[in-house]
Amino acid sequence: MRKRGRRARYAYEARASRNEEPIEIASLIEGLQSLLAPEEHLLGYTRAWIAGGLRGKLYVCPEALFAALVNVGLTDQNLLIQHVNIADGKPSKLSPHRYPLTDILHIQFVKSETFGGTPAGRLTVQIADNLCLRFRVWGFFNVKEAQSLAKVFQAFSAQQRHEEPPLWHACVACGEKLDQPYRFCPYCGRPSSPMIASDEVAPSPTDSQEPSQPGE
Repeated sequence: MRKRGRRARYAYEARASRNEEPIEIASLIEGLQSLLAPEEHLLGYTRAWIAGGLRGKLYVCPEALFAALVNVGLTDQNLLIQHVNIADGKPSKLSPHRYPLTDILHIQFVKSETFGGTPAGRLTVQIADNLCLRFRVWGFFNVKEAQSLAKVFQAFSAQQRHEEPPLWHACVACGEKLDQPYRFCPYCGRPSSPMIASDEVAPSPTDSQEPSQPGE
């Protein structure tokens, strides 16, 4: 059974080495689009083999031992992994996997040296809780799209970090962090500025003097 699966894999990679057929590219995009939510947009995609041995495949699911060919899709909300049948390149009946982008720490693609042969590389996805997914990418189209997918994620994550509101300072009364210089803290209602707080607590020199008595 293992030899049969290996022969099927070699046959699939042989087709990929001849610059993927348009039918397979169309099935890749169509399969991932079937998983999208109404307000979700596909930003990147590629087709790859789940790598990393027994442990790496079980990170996804035990069935990946027998269905290691997957479609990898990047949207503005999730990273999608869809199992694919080797025989026809169509989506498998196995349940796809979704990883929210908020849980993904890093996506990196490293191109392998094939000495003039068919392009190949390794796509690595680092997820929270020390979970790391590795994919072996093969073929002209898949390698190009895997590189693009990694670059899109890096640009998207950098934009998200840049759009976070800057913290001006913390309230002197309750310690809550404020996104702009409020005169009074929206959390506790007390003066949020040290200057305002000191002005209200410390009396002015004129107020501290007692009124002078007549004849003094």
